[in-house]
Amino acid sequence: MREVATPSATLPVLIAGAGIAGLSTALCLTHRNIPCEIIEKRDASRTEGAGIQITPNALQVLSALGLAHEVKARALAPHSIEVNNGRSGARIVTMPLGDGFASVHAAPYLVIRRQHLVDILRDAAEARGLRISYATAFTSEMAERRDIIGADGVWSTVRPLINASDARFTGRIAFRALIAPDRLPDWARRIGLSLWLGPDAHAVAYPIERGGTLNIVAIIKTANHEQRWSEPASNQAVLNHFADWNTPLQDLIAAADGFLQWPLYTVDPTASWSHGHRALIGDAAHAMVPFLAQGGAMAIEDAAVIAAKLAECPDRPAAFSAYEQARKRRIIAVWREANQNGLRYHWKGALAEARNLGLKALGGQRLLDRYRWIYDWTPPL
Repeated sequence: MREVATPSATLPVLIAGAGIAGLSTALCLTHRNIPCEIIEKRDASRTEGAGIQITPNALQVLSALGLAHEVKARALAPHSIEVNNGRSGARIVTMPLGDGFASVHAAPYLVIRRQHLVDILRDAAEARGLRISYATAFTSEMAERRDIIGADGVWSTVRPLINASDARFTGRIAFRALIAPDRLPDWARRIGLSLWLGPDAHAVAYPIERGGTLNIVAIIKTANHEQRWSEPASNQAVLNHFADWNTPLQDLIAAADGFLQWPLYTVDPTASWSHGHRALIGDAAHAMVPFLAQGGAMAIEDAAVIAAKLAECPDRPAAFSAYEQARKRRIIAVWREANQNGLRYHWKGALAEARNLGLKALGGQRLLDRYRWIYDWTPPL
């Protein structure tokens, strides 16, 4: 991690990665009149996964960037989060996400096709004259003469220049798929955001565009983690994991247009995110399990904070360090809460019964209120 040369502050900040984290960072830097450019190893701005939930804390940043209209035009606002018993199908609790939620948190709770969000961010970046160099991989030589922000995901090539933390397999695999509107069961055309909890597994489904396309994600525990990236999985293979679950969920799995199987990895958020003229944001710094719907939101928050610190402090290493100090406590708390959700979702036997009774007793609104510390974050923009 030795500094070979001192990067020139007159050169644009180089952002590695043109996904949600990298594009958000570029837009936040531009908003602060800080020159930057992006490199992306792939030949286009593509993203993995089908759907993403945009909670108020992330939408506040997008609104400050002038993107709220475009996002709301392509997103949906689910009316509720319905939590169900995976085995019986019985409703456990309903959390309201209607107009009352939006007024309390100053922004709605949205769901959108992930690629649509990336498209909105990329189009905004290009409209602002930002340079994005595709098919350009990050090399360590670049760090000798540039200030670098690694926004290049869980398998970051920037991270080894900052810390020795490796991505770790969580023991869980996500099966992700889309269901076309003409293949949806009638009951599924009316759902908001639905969650099914069961022993060592859970599933979530929600619409991601106005045409009615449904996103479904099924999570299981497994010891197999040979692959890093996605690979196809048949509907029957997924059904086999949910053979004794309720019929409506099985109907959704059967209707899907093929699944991709994703091993879930995390990155230790307590390791360093900055060193000299280099910093990490998003999954590159703190990849988390998706059981709180905050992975993308935390990357968008990171973008706002790192831009604010760079604007406040002309000493870029000091600014990167200040960004890390400003974000670390919150990120660790969110990261750990997501992990705890993963444990709670997969409880079985007496623990699951106690969980379900507790959720019913607490009620949907009070459950949502437990996350005000996440949703009511104010961006420094």
